[in-house]
Amino acid sequence: MVYVSDQLVWVIIWSYFILPTLLVFGLAVFEYFRKNKDGSLQGFEKGLLIKSALILLFVAVYHFIKSYNFAWYVDTSLGAIDVVLEALLFIAHSYVVTAFVNYVNVDTDDVDYVVVLGARLDENAKVSGQLKSRCDTAIDFAKKNPNTKIIMSGAVSGTAEISEAAGMKAYAVERGFPAQRILLEEKAENTNENIRYSYDLMESESKFAIVSTNYHLQRGLLIARKYNMDCIGIPATTDWRTAALGFINEIFKYIRRSPLIPAIVIASSLIIYMLQKW
Repeated sequence: MVYVSDQLVWVIIWSYFILPTLLVFGLAVFEYFRKNKDGSLQGFEKGLLIKSALILLFVAVYHFIKSYNFAWYVDTSLGAIDVVLEALLFIAHSYVVTAFVNYVNVDTDDVDYVVVLGARLDENAKVSGQLKSRCDTAIDFAKKNPNTKIIMSGAVSGTAEISEAAGMKAYAVERGFPAQRILLEEKAENTNENIRYSYDLMESESKFAIVSTNYHLQRGLLIARKYNMDCIGIPATTDWRTAALGFINEIFKYIRRSPLIPAIVIASSLIIYMLQKW
């Protein structure tokens, strides 16, 4: 049997769990104090700040408890917690690595449609920020591929009087992209609906590309592949702070929405651990 020392376990946890969580917590706090000219927060989610704070609190309390000597069954339970943490780290790393692998597209010549996943328009019903980056990415791709059509997807949201799709089309036309090569999907209110409703607008057996912000794109690809759709992903860039926060938040959402694979990884790790202990 191969046993891992407690010191090595804590080196692993500090290197791959606590330090990244500290970084995310720091970024979340930074985003809280960084404001637009109109006073609104940029890219900040209170939920992410709370999650990272709770993780840090848990690790601090857990480390304090681990410093005491307990009966064997308590030590075994604490060891099981170590295993669960490492399994969660493995899942997070796998998610991010898979996301970046999916960004590498060798053959893009036969893409029939580009689906742009919507986001809220600004107070003037214009595209801005991350949504602008998504539109620019799709427009640049479609200009290089004259047979490709763009599907702008997104319903009315927030206080806007027009749909996200209509706002994106207006921006694309302003950039000189032909209006006749743009289709509108104006019913979708979430990523799942973006994919499904846009697919309904396509001709049968079409190949399409999904365009979204780099950290959000993996979710769209997972949804499309759940429905056996033939697609690739094209990431739109954003600043590194938003990307870092976004990837962490997407990992939380992935574990919550697709619990089967994480559950299998955690259960398998715990079984191996218990077999070693016994």
